[in-house]
Amino acid sequence: MRAFIGDEFQSIFDSDMYVSFEAVTDTMPVNRVKKAHALGTHAKVEWVARPGQPYTGMFKGAEFGIMRFSDTH
Repeated sequence: MRAFIGDEFQSIFDSDMYVSFEAVTDTMPVNRVKKAHALGTHAKVEWVARPGQPYTGMFKGAEFGIMRFSDTH
């Protein structure tokens, strides 16, 4: 995937972000191009939680997990 630059990137500011925020799915809505944080990498991780923390899911502690890293240009 290539990075979007200049006028191509303007459409991110013109897009209705509620379409992505309100979608209950792990995939992008049909015909929507991911322009922000589109480039990234994945790594296997172990999450060691501090005792007494209030989080759930993986943040409760997990021996195995996958984390995605991305940056902004």
